[in-house]
Amino acid sequence: MARLAAGPEARALRLPLDAYRLSADESAMLDHAADTLVEICMRGKGVPWTRLPRFRVDDAFHRRRYGVIEEEAAKRFGYHLVRDPSELRKEQAWQARDDKLTSEEHVAAYGEDGKSGCMRDGYVRVNQGAAEGESPALRRLDQESYDASAKHPDVLSASRKWSACMREQGFSYRDPTQAVGDPRWRTPAPTGDEIRTAGADVRCKKLSNLVAVWSEVERELQERGLREHHDQFAALADGKSRWLADAKSIISRSLQNRR
Repeated sequence: MARLAAGPEARALRLPLDAYRLSADESAMLDHAADTLVEICMRGKGVPWTRLPRFRVDDAFHRRRYGVIEEEAAKRFGYHLVRDPSELRKEQAWQARDDKLTSEEHVAAYGEDGKSGCMRDGYVRVNQGAAEGESPALRRLDQESYDASAKHPDVLSASRKWSACMREQGFSYRDPTQAVGDPRWRTPAPTGDEIRTAGADVRCKKLSNLVAVWSEVERELQERGLREHHDQFAALADGKSRWLADAKSIISRSLQNRR
């Protein structure tokens, strides 16, 4: 998959529900806490283990929520998906370590079945008390706010302006979802037509103010949902806070023991 750091357009786009889900960087911190425990476990078995550094991973929750919104991504990759290099660097480092494990180290880390061992124990400890996966309430409100916002009069009006702008540039699409979902883009690499269309798409989003309008409508819908389910989301926020604090404590204690 293509690599490209998130542009300013994607970084600036935030929604209220973001505070209740793990960011990519928070997930990386949890991985580092688990890796810290794996190292302790492996040493207890008398098996060497190289704990990886704490990778910093850039976040852009909504890079494609309203279709392609980044000029550079459209210019280079059209509608093809891209990933942030910082995320890929972390994954590649973990994979490179696994590739170098001896059979003894692999069994100690992953167990005979590949699903247990010190790795499983480390993640079980880090995830103690954490909800399994993303909260159903969060997923539901996230989907409901998107669906309702797409039908909002202000968003429909901005979408019509976007569509008119696209027609002026020679492209006929009802809305951005139709453009990004065009089956012509199902190619191994972006074509010239795709890049030209995506470039026009981003320009027309700016001219029509579509992303600003859409995100503001969705922001209001999410805030309303959070007020209606205040206790549920307050508990979710508290759980996330305690989860992250516990992981930070694991890392901090490990650093102190190394001194």
